Amino acid sequence: MNNNFGGQIQRYYLQNIIWLFIFSFLLSFCFFSKINPFVDSFFSKTTVKLTLKEKNEDHLGNEIWIYQIDGKDISKPTFKKMEKSGEWEYRSAEKWGYSHNVIYSNASGSSLKIPISTSPSGGLGIICQRNSGRFDLELEEGIISEYDPYTEKSSILQITPFADNYNGVFFHAITYLGFAILIFVFLSLSVIICNKFVCSENKEPHYKYPHLVFALTISMTVFLCIWWKTIGIPNYPGTGDGGGYWTVGQVLARPDITKEEVELLCKDLPTFRGYGIFIPHFIANYISYRTSISAIGIYFVIMAFVCAFGTGYVLPRMYEIVNGRKPGLFQVFTGIICFYFLFTNYLCDMGSDMCGCVYYLAAILFLFLMQETGRYLYAALSGMFFSLCLAARTSYMIGVMIILIFFFVHSLLVLCKNSRLSILKDGILSIKRWVSAIVVMGFFFFVFCLPQVCINNIKGHPGLFAYDTDGAFETKTTTLLEQNADIPLRGYVSGYPEIIYDKSTAYIKQYAGYKKSKEITMAQSMDCYSKRPLDGLASVAKKLFILVDIKTNITLPNEIWTPTTKYYLFSTINYIFLVTTIFMLLNKKVRRIFFSKEDLTLWGIILFGPILPELVGKIEWRQGMILYVFYVFWAFAYGFGSLIYDKERRILLIEENYIGFLTVGVFICHTISLWMYIR
Repeated sequence: MNNNFGGQIQRYYLQNIIWLFIFSFLLSFCFFSKINPFVDSFFSKTTVKLTLKEKNEDHLGNEIWIYQIDGKDISKPTFKKMEKSGEWEYRSAEKWGYSHNVIYSNASGSSLKIPISTSPSGGLGIICQRNSGRFDLELEEGIISEYDPYTEKSSILQITPFADNYNGVFFHAITYLGFAILIFVFLSLSVIICNKFVCSENKEPHYKYPHLVFALTISMTVFLCIWWKTIGIPNYPGTGDGGGYWTVGQVLARPDITKEEVELLCKDLPTFRGYGIFIPHFIANYISYRTSISAIGIYFVIMAFVCAFGTGYVLPRMYEIVNGRKPGLFQVFTGIICFYFLFTNYLCDMGSDMCGCVYYLAAILFLFLMQETGRYLYAALSGMFFSLCLAARTSYMIGVMIILIFFFVHSLLVLCKNSRLSILKDGILSIKRWVSAIVVMGFFFFVFCLPQVCINNIKGHPGLFAYDTDGAFETKTTTLLEQNADIPLRGYVSGYPEIIYDKSTAYIKQYAGYKKSKEITMAQSMDCYSKRPLDGLASVAKKLFILVDIKTNITLPNEIWTPTTKYYLFSTINYIFLVTTIFMLLNKKVRRIFFSKEDLTLWGIILFGPILPELVGKIEWRQGMILYVFYVFWAFAYGFGSLIYDKERRILLIEENYIGFLTVGVFICHTISLWMYIR
């Protein structure tokens, strides 16, 4: 019996070692843009002599346009080093308006000696056009080949003299193997160190939430100030919407602003933007105008406090309520580091996505605390944060409605069984106290809706919240919601900063009989999906993946996604968090330990309202903030983090082949992502 058990453990370890090595190979492949130049350096250089021949009578001209050497653009210093005879000219793309720098000549008999690599991809790129002429290419070995770009069917003639050289494949294989071994050794040592030193003694964490929030606020503020003053935050304080919000805050905070100016500004505000968006901008500029302190610095402090409050109090406190104990500091800081690695710019973003997410979760937390304790303070805070959440992001409207409906239904079911009300085992709340708390919550909810009521009144629209209407955004005949639902049906399933076009989603609209350019209503959008329901579900699934397939931690990046090591590694780290969450949800043994029914029910309700409606429209990463909080904080840091920290339960990762699941999952994520982005 013991021999069988020991043999089984050995098989588990061997299986995980093999998968860890495969995962190391997968990671090494992400470094391709660093490894390729390293491998290219092993190939020697050779010189080819290019000679422009006499003009053929059948040709319109006798020009040659060289635009690449060894697959790379040509620089002017490189051109100057070449040995030339006859007339040759370097034409820069910037000066001449070309897409590439070009070496140009039209003088018959002119020759140029060009150094090229002996790698399989080494050679020349020639532009073929109507005035192209013939030329000879002579290798150092004396082999001469004649080329005629004028007769080429394609617009580019690529000449690779060493196309049959397999050394490149060999060098790449050796380099990737060596790099994979280094990664494997590093990961193995990390596992050994973790097993030896990282362990819990099942003691209750002794940190206090106010101390944690204060420390996080200070550290985040310092980080933002250093980032702002040294490296610089791209496109900050903001372009587009973010810049507009900052400008509104500046205008409203002016000491000399008049009532007429306020009313005029309120009339010009978009109807679908609530006043909650402008609160941090207004406070920062208000203090700055009256103290001469930097408004940006004050804004950093405000946003740092909001982020610290969300990650240092709201989430740990919610975890404590649901699971009966605080998350350890190891779990808390793991979540903070991982989350803000993926979303660094959201620490100081001019938009309202982070604030809206924190307000939403805070409202739910204080709702729980209100029902547990019956304290009016928690009732007031819950009402306030629900109101601020909707004032900052009306996209949480359905989520708030679902939470409140669930809360009241659950409470009524408890009332039917007992004369006293309790959400937790230890909490007992009288009906009278519960009703009073609800009244207090409702009162503060409406109080914090009053600024929006005033804005709506100026616009001539009665209501508590920001509203959507025909012509609210770019179109004149449809609402913002209808426009957002129509854009994917035109094929553009995602928006800034990475726009992805999907033909299958665009075909849904065309099949339903609508022109691609026609502005359609919400009813017509639903009509499109009802006629091709399977295609619609496939489109929703694609957009769900796009939502979690984050490519940058910058809100307004200066560059779009390109297939380079930097972006591949960033995606891999994100996929590790995502696949780990999927592993914990799908694996029964792990799920039973780290996800209670309360966990799954709570987050199912929290996520359903804000996320599902977004999947019908155009996807932007900022819309998935609440989903990122779940899989980075709750699942990876709090759930998986506790597994890593628990030495006795850590064996589950080996028994359940976590490394194998992770390797396959990350590879599948990369496959889907590359299929969407590179086509």
